[in-house]
Amino acid sequence: MSNRERRGVRGPNSALTEFLRNEGITDAFRRRRELQQDDDEVEAEPEAEQVQQEESEDDEEVREMKRAAALKRGRDSDSEDEDEHVPFKKFGEIDHCVDCGSEFHLSVYSRFINSKSGYLCENCNSQLLQRERQARINQLQARKQRKRIAQALLNRTTVSKIPKLQDVCIREIIQHINEVEVLGDIGNLNRAKISQILSKNRQLTSKTVDLFLTPDLTSLELWDCSNIDSAGLDRIASYCPNLQKLTLFMCGQLHNDNLKYYAEKLKKLTSLKLNGPFLISESAWSEFFDIMAPQLEEFEVRNTHRFSSDSLISLITQAPKLSSLKLSRLDGITTSEAYGLIPHCVSDLAEFEVSYTPHMNDESISNLLAITGPTLVSLNLDGCTSLTDTFLPSLQNCTNLTTLSLRQVPITDTEFAKTLKQWNGTSLQNVDLYKCIDLGDAAIYALLNHSHSTLIELNLNSIPLTRDLLTQVLTEDDHPIKKHLRTEEKQWYKKVNLPLLTYLDLGFVRSVDDEVVAMVGDECKSLHILEVYGDNRCTIRGKVRSGLIVIGRLS
Repeated sequence: MSNRERRGVRGPNSALTEFLRNEGITDAFRRRRELQQDDDEVEAEPEAEQVQQEESEDDEEVREMKRAAALKRGRDSDSEDEDEHVPFKKFGEIDHCVDCGSEFHLSVYSRFINSKSGYLCENCNSQLLQRERQARINQLQARKQRKRIAQALLNRTTVSKIPKLQDVCIREIIQHINEVEVLGDIGNLNRAKISQILSKNRQLTSKTVDLFLTPDLTSLELWDCSNIDSAGLDRIASYCPNLQKLTLFMCGQLHNDNLKYYAEKLKKLTSLKLNGPFLISESAWSEFFDIMAPQLEEFEVRNTHRFSSDSLISLITQAPKLSSLKLSRLDGITTSEAYGLIPHCVSDLAEFEVSYTPHMNDESISNLLAITGPTLVSLNLDGCTSLTDTFLPSLQNCTNLTTLSLRQVPITDTEFAKTLKQWNGTSLQNVDLYKCIDLGDAAIYALLNHSHSTLIELNLNSIPLTRDLLTQVLTEDDHPIKKHLRTEEKQWYKKVNLPLLTYLDLGFVRSVDDEVVAMVGDECKSLHILEVYGDNRCTIRGKVRSGLIVIGRLS
């Protein structure tokens, strides 16, 4: 026997080797065949030696039969060493069950239990099989439950033991969505829920979209139109002539004729939001704005390279009622001049977004905030990597701002903290500073001091905050943690109360650990969702208060 065999180490087997083993053709079987061939070639041996050889062959046959029976019973018999522990018994013999002790006749289906060194009777074997079957069912159910919990975490919800009757009905509708014409009237609120579920599951098609189209509809939101063809998109305008607000995302099949048809049929349209209309040409945009811009109050377009500077100018010069303008990932706008015209053409903006463009510079945004700042409620400059600290002082003009999003904008810690300390406007409610990696303790502490009483959602993902800041703003001044820091003459931060905070993202803030998570949960009573992706010291063992969903912990 080789060293690998003595250590119980087995290499990979070929398909032929595995087949022969399953058929009972092993090394012992081949040795027996070789002995038989040798007997045919040589002369007869003495009778005693022949009898001894036959007995040896019989022993090999018995072992082969036992090995074949073990394979039928599902026991691993690849190793010949394991067979040495099986007691030598013949099939048909009477044996005693190692479980219940009753007598029974051995058969090829009798099951050998290694831990008890004996066989089970048929009744005990059936009970054991039932327990094993139930164990597999329990494992499958546990796996499904873990999947449901993980899915709920991704959806930022919890798993309820008893679903709502309304949710059950909606699930049934989703399963029979192809029979859309028999569903009848299910209400606008339920339509919106079903639309979101269908969009998420990529089941919103040219046929299923008819469920959401009614003549009295004034607002329609379809979040995945990738499977709705041109005829289906036309039916939106023909079936819903009273639409005032229309949102079509992932609308890659929307083309010039559809947009022209909307301009002809949707006479009451005041809000249009499109994501991915890359088939609409520059001339089609201009023709659409010539007709529809005077009545538009909200306009949003994302992810298209055919919306040019001329298209933007055509919109803003003909839309005096425009109060919400959102432009994102528009590669067709290649200069900052068009952005610079916005404050001179639209003076009453309440919501403004220009995101993920390298052509928004400090001068353009400063001029815009100087004019429209007092009316702005929401400002989004995500991904504008050309901006610097130069535009920050102009934020002080935004005296009514409640939502500020500066994702990946390269602002610095000192200047942002300085701006917040001098800002006399209303407190912020929603702040997104995702991957503003040049910020730090000073800026975030200034933000918390400025808006702690009104903050509802806060994203601090990837900001290199220290553990000292996180623990101190969550503890009273007489807490042992602060006493210890005071003796060491380190930076001192006062406690900050966050009574309205419901969402907080601390992902990839490496100083966050289980203790910080527990403190955040205890101090922020209204907090419902806490994200800690990438914080490798946040584990499943950490204490989390009831009602708080923590997403991204290591487990």
